[in-house]
Amino acid sequence: MHLGAPEVSLMESRNFVAAREMVAGGSWLIPTMNGELRLAKPPLPTWAVAGLQQVTGPTQELGVLRLPAALAATLLVFFFWALARELTRPLERTMTQPGRTAWLSALVLASCLLVVNSGREGQWDIFTHSLMMGSLWLLVRGWQQVGKSLLPFVGAGLLAGLSVLSKGPVAVYTMLVPFLGAYLLGQPSTSGKLPSKPQGRGWRPW
Repeated sequence: MHLGAPEVSLMESRNFVAAREMVAGGSWLIPTMNGELRLAKPPLPTWAVAGLQQVTGPTQELGVLRLPAALAATLLVFFFWALARELTRPLERTMTQPGRTAWLSALVLASCLLVVNSGREGQWDIFTHSLMMGSLWLLVRGWQQVGKSLLPFVGAGLLAGLSVLSKGPVAVYTMLVPFLGAYLLGQPSTSGKLPSKPQGRGWRPW
């Protein structure tokens, strides 16, 4: 709500100018800003804003220009809910309210001031972290699936690639690498089933 209320920041203004030049007939492959090459940032957030303007028409309304970032923030919450759901799925038979942890986790994330503020600015960070969260969800889903399907891993690779297209490898070393280390070190089994007995001291189900 009220996406157009905050003043435009320096970072998002650069994104909006590059998107405006794309819509005006500039290069979609290599963004430009004020007629000069804009290679400092990857283009996916700019594509999102320019694509929206292709539908709505060129506009300077901040509420419209910030809509892709708001949608990315919303996706971040849903992806996080899905990840928490997958991580707690092996514990469902021991829970009185299955799924409650995932909903509470998503509620906490959605109410974080940093997430709210990032979703109200048309910058790059919310895109890269949202897409990487989706990649983590699909990775865990693929590892814990009962059958053998490559679709979750293909989707995870696609979302990770889009994350890199949003702000380079930032989310790779701030989200992907730490998560893989924590998950793989603490995951004795990826079968999606609880073992009958704890496997050693300090065993964790995820």
